[in-house]
Amino acid sequence: MDILEKVIFNLTSDEVRRFKILSNRFKADDEKKLLILFDLVRSEKHSEDDQQIVIELYALNNAQTRNRYYRLRNKLLENIEKSLTFYHFKYKDSIHAYYDIQLSIMFRERGNYDLAQYFLKKAEKKAKELDQFNILEQIYHEYTQLAMKDIDIDIEEILERRKANLDKVKINNRNSEAVAMLTQQLKRSNFSREKSSVLELLEKAKKNIEASADIFHSTEGKIQIFRIVSAILLQKEAYDQLASYAQSTISELEGADQFNNDNHGDRLLMRLWLINALLKTWRFSEAEAQLEVFEKEMAMYRKQNFQTYFFHYTNARINTLKSLGKNEAAIVLIQEALATREMRTEPEKEAFLTISLADSQFLNGEYKTAVATIVALKGLAGYELLQADIHMFIDVFEMVVRLEAGDAEFAINTHDAFKKTFRKLLKLERHERVGLFVELLLKLCTAQLKGKSVTLKSQLPKLKELYTEGEHGTNEIIVYPTYLDSKIMGRNYYALFLEKMGKLIR
Repeated sequence: MDILEKVIFNLTSDEVRRFKILSNRFKADDEKKLLILFDLVRSEKHSEDDQQIVIELYALNNAQTRNRYYRLRNKLLENIEKSLTFYHFKYKDSIHAYYDIQLSIMFRERGNYDLAQYFLKKAEKKAKELDQFNILEQIYHEYTQLAMKDIDIDIEEILERRKANLDKVKINNRNSEAVAMLTQQLKRSNFSREKSSVLELLEKAKKNIEASADIFHSTEGKIQIFRIVSAILLQKEAYDQLASYAQSTISELEGADQFNNDNHGDRLLMRLWLINALLKTWRFSEAEAQLEVFEKEMAMYRKQNFQTYFFHYTNARINTLKSLGKNEAAIVLIQEALATREMRTEPEKEAFLTISLADSQFLNGEYKTAVATIVALKGLAGYELLQADIHMFIDVFEMVVRLEAGDAEFAINTHDAFKKTFRKLLKLERHERVGLFVELLLKLCTAQLKGKSVTLKSQLPKLKELYTEGEHGTNEIIVYPTYLDSKIMGRNYYALFLEKMGKLIR
């Protein structure tokens, strides 16, 4: 996949719409071909054969048309880059100052110094609001260039501001270097094989990096490091390490009395990551204890962060109850949450809770009720807000539920449409197991319709190799290997799931 394809595949629907609006303003033949090429790349119609695209665009495939084609590709990439820049200038505060600096330079070169100074002031105000110290240094440099022109500027006062900002730049640069080094060290570490813990690695990093780096000592620095380290550990699926690290960081900040009203949201986020790591490592009793603490913390400071974290708290409690065999209690909690004003005004969260409700109904063996809930889910406003991979997991889950409800034809009739809709996702390595499971599920459905038995033992090991033992398929809704085991053994899925979890719970 080259850079053009990568850029196009990463565009959001709004970015695609914005690009097409801008492109449709041009009537030249080559401009029209830009849109045709854009749509061909997005559709992956000829993803393995550029020659077919050349023929679609120019009717012929020869040296001349191929040269025109490559020029067209370069122009398309350039136009997309411009479209993204224009689009995000309006909505992204982080790049607003850059635009004002460019406008200032343009007007300075035209000799319109008053306008140049106006845009520098705008840029300085925005950069100060966002603590963009390096950008401020560039702005103050532009002020010195402008002061050499025929305009009245209090350069001494500006240089004082520049001096104060340079001190912040030095601290910021030192911290950035420390974070960059730490990030690379963590990414190179394999926590599943190495005996050293992330806490030991952090201590070693502190010794190797300048001791005075503010990032290791200030509350804000510790919180910033937590976010980086936790994200890396989560990516590496090092949940044991994440649980230990989160617990240690929370204890350190609490012991030093560094949590307060201003960073209370960070405190709750740390607690949430700790709880989720405990759930991933089947330490449910510890997770329950942390959920009690989490509930009390959400009530602090007049519940200022309550609505932000209520859904995450509820979702963690629901998953804990289900994993402990308390599915009825989980259903009650889901229904209570769905009845709250917070969930009714948050369509996406309502959709996630509805998925969880369908899952609980499935676990109870209420298959037709679960089917009805899935159908209702797809009619919710929040359903369209869910990411494409969540839609994929829901569709797979619906195939399973309908099979259990006696509608084996559903999976067979929707299989081709499913593969076409999610073809890009199914090509990704992380979703390989989804494609494998669906093919095995299709065999089950076909066998049920024909009244025959089917052997999955030969294909099942390949699927199981893609899972960590006992892994709870949170996004996948159910654990695919456990479901297939239940069909082979003639066992109830939920009973088998709890049995397997019981052997792993710590």
